[in-house]
Amino acid sequence: MEIDFREGLSKGQIVYDRLAMLQNQIIDTPDSSINIEFHNSGRVGRTFTFIIGCLPMLGKQHQKTVSLVLPPRIMTHMKNMDIYDYYSNPTAKLQRFQRIESKEELIPLVLGIIKDAPVTMSEGLQELLVSRIGEVYNNAFEHSNATYIIAGKYFKANRTYCFSVYDTGIGIAGNVQEFLGEPMTDSDALKWALKSLNTTKPGSVPRGLGLSLLLEFAKVNKGEVRICTGNVLFTFSKEKGSRYNTLENKFIGTLFEMDIIPDDLCIYEI
Repeated sequence: MEIDFREGLSKGQIVYDRLAMLQNQIIDTPDSSINIEFHNSGRVGRTFTFIIGCLPMLGKQHQKTVSLVLPPRIMTHMKNMDIYDYYSNPTAKLQRFQRIESKEELIPLVLGIIKDAPVTMSEGLQELLVSRIGEVYNNAFEHSNATYIIAGKYFKANRTYCFSVYDTGIGIAGNVQEFLGEPMTDSDALKWALKSLNTTKPGSVPRGLGLSLLLEFAKVNKGEVRICTGNVLFTFSKEKGSRYNTLENKFIGTLFEMDIIPDDLCIYEI
């Protein structure tokens, strides 16, 4: 199957929708080999570069081979984010784009995120953030029914630092709907999952996704948190608060991202 992708990839909800449509094309086609040629030569958000970099693994999970033909700008981002090296040199020890297959790999990953963050934090806050960020990655393992997760971290052009995790599993909304056994929208399912005392893991400590501290940090830092899963895109920022926007196309799996804004003037404490 040949796919010519000519849509814009700059920013906004519309790009999540476009890439969700592409994900569904990969899954729905009966062909086992898919070649996607991207023709966009304009600005490309690194978030969307990360999602594109995950497409071959999404295809592999569905017993399909996905090949990407990329224009220079996307290829440059792929190289700067270690995505190109991940596929061209599978044995390389990479930091910015990793396939994580065990929980033991999460500790150095999360510690690296805290080390790279362009802000000064107290020791107490660092310990709390290690716990909460670790919980986000751990939830991706436990609640997605996926055999691995994909982790990314990178700096944007304005020095904003971003870390992300993507899984190709059932998705947060689907997992909640299956657990509760009642009809509800993906937005309502995600709202349920984000409540701190809710969990779909019987017998576990009921902490939800443990996002309250991360959201508070993002508010103080003027950063942003994004979660895309199913037909919902959640964003949180100080300026706009929590927003649940509906996608036309179902986003396969779950993407979590957090932006940390560089700050040389403040020491962040508990």
